[in-house]
Amino acid sequence: TLFMSHHKEHGDAFLSASGGKWTKDKPNPKLIAALAAQLGKATGEKDVLKLALDTENAAAATYMFALGALQSADALKLTASILPIESAHAVVLSGVLGLPATDPSYLPPFETAKAALSPTDYPLA
Repeated sequence: TLFMSHHKEHGDAFLSASGGKWTKDKPNPKLIAALAAQLGKATGEKDVLKLALDTENAAAATYMFALGALQSADALKLTASILPIESAHAVVLSGVLGLPATDPSYLPPFETAKAALSPTDYPLA
């Protein structure tokens, strides 16, 4: 529930920053569909945790991408404040999965925007 409360706080912060452009509690339908499909393939707790890890890594990469794309100082500050929290979520999930910190297959030497969720693929409604 801690991660969920962080995500709610992040969503509320972006909602506030949007000046009413976005609707509260309206999930991104394409992202929900993609995650639901992956969750439907999960056969156990480890698969669900791996999906959560992949999702947190994608979130961190998306915030990294946003830091290079945004121009507003306020949007940059908000994004920069959230990026380390999403990264911390990934670290915790990696630990739960028993993944060693030296395994480059899930822990890149430096986070990049490569795994970012594309705004074209997942547009805001």
